[in-house]
Amino acid sequence: MLKKIIFAIVLTTVISFLVVALVVNKLQPKNETLFQASPMPTNPAATVQSESAPPQVPLPTEADIIRTFFELINEKRIDEALKMMAPLEGENWRPYLESFKKVTVLEVSKNEFGSFRVLLDVEMEPISAKQPVPYFGYANGQNTKFVVLEKKDDLWKIKGIATGP
Repeated sequence: MLKKIIFAIVLTTVISFLVVALVVNKLQPKNETLFQASPMPTNPAATVQSESAPPQVPLPTEADIIRTFFELINEKRIDEALKMMAPLEGENWRPYLESFKKVTVLEVSKNEFGSFRVLLDVEMEPISAKQPVPYFGYANGQNTKFVVLEKKDDLWKIKGIATGP
């Protein structure tokens, strides 16, 4: 008799669990996915994103700012390059920036004075040879210049470009 009572209790418990599982399963939204992809291996340096968080893009480095500035000049997007300059510099540099036929950044490194040593490969427009300082102080081929940046309203600006630190 005791065995029948224990069996009835166990059977009732199992049935109760099955009923609860069915009810819970019915209440959950159906997943229409036909397959579930396995997780991809991740780069430890990469930022993990949740589905609800907006994507995070790393901020450009100071070297990126300098490269972008010279890329804009190389692409003849002078107005955009001028906007990257500190307010007191800007328009005065237009003839200088327009005198580049080609400019490519080869290397950017920060020096002990806080400016950046920039190695450029340059080809100047022939007309710029007639400037008071021929070719605005550049020679065709490799040139080393020093770029000073300043932060204005959370934006990096080109404050100056010089021949020495």
